[in-house]
Parts: sequence; structure tokens; C-alpha cells
Amino acid sequence: MRSLKGQYLAVEAVLTFGMGLIIAVGTITMFNSYQQGLLDTASDQHKAAVASEVNEKLMHLKDADSAESTLNLPEEIGGSEYTLALDDEIIIFLDGGRYSYDIRGFEDYSMEGSVEGGQVNVFKSDNEFIIGAR
Repeated sequence: MRSLKGQYLAVEAVLTFGMGLIIAVGTITMFNSYQQGLLDTASDQHKAAVASEVNEKLMHLKDADSAESTLNLPEEIGGSEYTLALDDEIIIFLDGGRYSYDIRGFEDYSMEGSVEGGQVNVFKSDNEFIIGAR
């Protein structure tokens, strides 16, 4: 009878290496999924914060007959450049997506303009708001 001890050691080593590799790949995949989930959540909160800043500036200027104010918005959201637009709502265009945020209490006002992040001017004249780059 031949001894199979060497074959068992080889099979054991291959199985141990394979299981270790499976555990490593699984751990990396779980970490990447978790990290992407955190980045998505942070990006959603960042978009909402930018929209809130714009809404707050509009509310501040609402009662004036004519006014101009500067708003400092972040250059990027989640590491990507974006475009902000005013219409009947605040719209953020980011990474090919369109994200809308309601503006309540401005039904009788006309709103227009679009800008990229950074320093932004908000103009108000009678019942019209215009957002533009500085």
C-alpha cells in the first residue's frame, strides 16, 4: 500500500488557500457595498443641504421689492460637479441624475436661472427670482 499522506497535505493546503481567498473576497465585497451605501447617503444629505440653503436665501429675500444677495454653495457634491436650476422647484443635476426639491410659498413668483456650484447671485425683482453665477 502506498502512503497518501503527501496527497492529503496538498489537498488540505489547496482547500485552506481557497477558503481564505473566498473569505477575503467576501469581506472586500461587503466593505465596498457598505462604503458605497455610506457615500450615497452622504450625497443625498449634501444635495438636500444645498437645496435648503437656496430655499433659505429665497425666503430671506421674499419680502423685499428688489434685492440681490450672494450665496456660497459648495463646488461639488459627493466629489462631482453639479448644476443647480430654479424653476417651480429647486433642481440639482448631478451625475446624469435630476433631483427636485419643492419650494413652498412661492406659487405667485417666477423663478429662473441655473448655475454651477460656487459663489452664486440671487436676484429678486417684484415677483421674479433669478439665480446666476457671480
